[in-house]
Amino acid sequence: MGKSTISLLLSNALAEKGFKVLLIDRDPLGWSSSIAGIKDIGLVQTIISKDNKKIRERYYIDRKVNNGKLGILKLFGQGPHYISDLKSYTEKDVREFEEKYVEILNQGFNSYVVDNPSMVTWNTEEVMLELPIFEKYVNAKIGRIYVTDYSEVTLSSIRKYINILEGDKAKRGEYLGIVMNMVPPFPVDIERARQMLKDFNGMKIIIPFIEKLFSLRSIADLKVPAEIREIIDYISTKPTPPPPII
Repeated sequence: MGKSTISLLLSNALAEKGFKVLLIDRDPLGWSSSIAGIKDIGLVQTIISKDNKKIRERYYIDRKVNNGKLGILKLFGQGPHYISDLKSYTEKDVREFEEKYVEILNQGFNSYVVDNPSMVTWNTEEVMLELPIFEKYVNAKIGRIYVTDYSEVTLSSIRKYINILEGDKAKRGEYLGIVMNMVPPFPVDIERARQMLKDFNGMKIIIPFIEKLFSLRSIADLKVPAEIREIIDYISTKPTPPPPII
């Protein structure tokens, strides 16, 4: 279970609690939006698509969850192809992207979850296209949750990444904490995971390996584990809870 699955689970759990949640899939792999049911090309490529089918279903869907709402916006989804897509963007394309993005943002959402590419920085192209528009139209605090697996090597890389991103003068919002996922579900491993995370600040959540989530293929199969609800509980303790960006 990776960061995209956690993003989707967190979004769904917030919607179950009555929030109107927009999951923004900013990862070019498009995994979270694909699981949610968007199998098409995403908003970025829809703008410049030669077939001229600029219908919303290519990049956005929503569903009612209990008394809440879950919207999913797919920005990319063609893997490395997005690099050439962005390079081909004209000023007119950027304006059209903003127009269609704002149409989604104006649907009354009150919570946002962003599924980022791995090791994204503040000056990567996918961030520089989307984030200024979000900040222009949405008055929301930004919080970051980092995701690692049960590997010393990965955790070391994440630690360095956190130091770089949180030390960047261009950063927005605040650090919230770290999630370690796919930990073997045995007491000795859970305790070892706690020790591995003891030097990190903020929220520290350990999610054991859950086979059904590892093989997740559809949003209809979502079962939110207790650890995801712990993330929501932690965020709720903040004076002004920020929407998480994973």
